Amino acid sequence: MSVENLLAGLGLDLTAQPSTEPLTYERGVELLDESLGQTTGVSADHLRRINAGFENSTRIMAEFVPDVFDGDVLFFSATKGASDGIVRSPQEWRPYVTGDIVIHDVDVFHNEMTNADAASVIGPVVDSHLGNTPE
Repeated sequence: MSVENLLAGLGLDLTAQPSTEPLTYERGVELLDESLGQTTGVSADHLRRINAGFENSTRIMAEFVPDVFDGDVLFFSATKGASDGIVRSPQEWRPYVTGDIVIHDVDVFHNEMTNADAASVIGPVVDSHLGNTPE
């Protein structure tokens, strides 16, 4: 994953930072600190390790074969797809779920699913599903 995609997944809007050269991890740290208005303590090595973890997760996901889940699934779908541009269907889980798959679209990329915009969509649905508030 590019440094740009990694930072976007951390909530940074890089559209105001046009550049003709690829973003370095070092510059990524500077942009992260600038966006939060303080030194975060995140280093270029931290960003490299996050990216290495992402690459490892991608590798092991390709090898993983899930067991069948006996129940319903509340599924939040990143409608913009993954950072590689691939949009997957939640129905790919159908062979592994005995119950219903209830899909809620979230208008973000997959690596932005923990951002505030996504959480503002996901939180109320989960809250309602747990019986705390009407949907």
